[in-house]
Amino acid sequence: MKALIIDTSSAKSFIALIEKEEVTAYRALSMGKDLSKDLFPFIMELLASTGTNIQEIACIAAGIGPGSYTGTRSGVSAAKALSFGCKIPFISFCSLLLFHPEKSQKFAITVESKAQDFFVLTAEKMQEKSWHYKLKQNVSQADLPTILSEFSHIVKNPSDDPQVLPNYTHLASFLYSRYLLSDSGVHNNLEIIYLHTTPHSSMEQEFIFDC
Repeated sequence: MKALIIDTSSAKSFIALIEKEEVTAYRALSMGKDLSKDLFPFIMELLASTGTNIQEIACIAAGIGPGSYTGTRSGVSAAKALSFGCKIPFISFCSLLLFHPEKSQKFAITVESKAQDFFVLTAEKMQEKSWHYKLKQNVSQADLPTILSEFSHIVKNPSDDPQVLPNYTHLASFLYSRYLLSDSGVHNNLEIIYLHTTPHSSMEQEFIFDC
């Protein structure tokens, strides 16, 4: 199984090719006004560099944030266009999964929103390869310490921290698990998670995957 991954939600935006659970090629992307225009040529160059035809791609995955409005939309729009035009299954994922710590068994990742509250992704290893993730949106500054109190490993604003490295390998494993579960399709009403959210909106998602 070959898959194309696109994430343009943050300063650590990228495109990558994976085969099963291995990353075979990737390219870091610079956020800017030309990203939406340059994204398709960059994808074609990445495919050509590995001798991969678009018809060999079994699925296309896109990070849906939390991230910037313009940046995140660029990647998701490109992924959906390729998915629809080439009839390739589509998978979405929380962009914070890119920063899954390498050796931690239990951790939390926090990102401050433009509304000065927080997105919090928590994760706990349940079995050898099974992870339980929970994403909370619009967590207030007052509630944040309570949520984080049970986690000793906390990653803050990973896209802005040069010491936090993307974990492409774990993301590849996660997406491969979703592909095997046939958790894909073309999402016309896909909900993107923006850093600029309304104070009254709330969201909590839980998902368990073997990866």
